[in-house]
Amino acid sequence: SESSCSKDCEDKVSQFYDRILSNKDIFVHALSSSPLLKQNCVIEDIRLGSLQIIMRVPTVESLDCLSRSYQCGELSGLVNRTLISQRVMEDLGISNLVLQVKMKDSDVKKVRDELISIHAMRSSSRSGSVGKVVRPKTSLGISRHEKGWCLN
Repeated sequence: SESSCSKDCEDKVSQFYDRILSNKDIFVHALSSSPLLKQNCVIEDIRLGSLQIIMRVPTVESLDCLSRSYQCGELSGLVNRTLISQRVMEDLGISNLVLQVKMKDSDVKKVRDELISIHAMRSSSRSGSVGKVVRPKTSLGISRHEKGWCLN
């Protein structure tokens, strides 16, 4: 029945979450080691709520690179290759699992504005030090929608 299929799907997603979170350090290291992310951000954490990958983006150029990688599907491929292995699918008893990566335009704009503001503060400082400047963060996460689960 459809409800038992839905329950089975939810159980498998819970198992997937548990596997990711119980091996969080390994996955953070694996994602952080990829050239795309290594050059453009620092992976700080993986959390539930939905599955969120928390990144610290140091520059507007880095943000632009991540945004372009997202738009062409490269970021989605990286996340899928890193988080989903054949063994994970076998252990969960599924034949296919695809995570869909989402980055909201509004979040990208917010982070961009914060980075520009930080740069302006640093540029206007005569002494060259503004104190500790906190880099803005952006995140990716898995959430449920009408067609299943999606990484956003």
